[in-house]
Amino acid sequence: MTDPQLIRILKPGVPPGTDVRAIRRACLKVRGQPASHLTRTQQCVFGDAMTTIIKNAQDELLIPKSGWAGNRMLELLYNANAVDLSGKKDLSDYAAKHGPVIITSWPRSLHKSLWPIYNDGLNNYDFSNLGTYNPASTLPSGAPSDHSVYPAYAVDFGIDPDTGEKNKKALEFVVKWADDPAIEYIILGNRIYFSSTGWERYTRGGHTNHIHASGVR
Repeated sequence: MTDPQLIRILKPGVPPGTDVRAIRRACLKVRGQPASHLTRTQQCVFGDAMTTIIKNAQDELLIPKSGWAGNRMLELLYNANAVDLSGKKDLSDYAAKHGPVIITSWPRSLHKSLWPIYNDGLNNYDFSNLGTYNPASTLPSGAPSDHSVYPAYAVDFGIDPDTGEKNKKALEFVVKWADDPAIEYIILGNRIYFSSTGWERYTRGGHTNHIHASGVR
């Protein structure tokens, strides 16, 4: 079986992903350093410390210290037996979820952390785009929603038929993205999934015809 590969270059500014976690773990291992003390979600974020971790590993692998990671570096990490089974699963999961990037013009009105779910919803699931930034958008409580900031931390996907959680394709999409590091919560029909607490009933209504996804700010 072919080892899973990166489907993007990992560098400062990329949205969170399980591929970041896989490279982080492999880079620490190749240096003989202990595993990260961060939570699994925090390990998916490419922060300043990640650049240093990659540079240290590149020094160990005797390659230029760019602070970025691509498939050439991943190959060297494989050769050094630094990518464990959990890392391979993280790489495979990211590739399966995000697939090849199809969109060539990203929406500036949507925060880049939500570009991957935007891409997946429109290109792989054929949902319609019901909106990202809306300065007048409010929550049921009257407080500003994640749509009201610019760029927006929310996106709505139109679904057909408009049967809420009974729409199998829509429910599959929600389950697929529910635990992504970039997602805070997703609403579909009468159900809402919080990354921190899991599934809950949603009693405010209004989501039988679309999926609402809010990102982590």
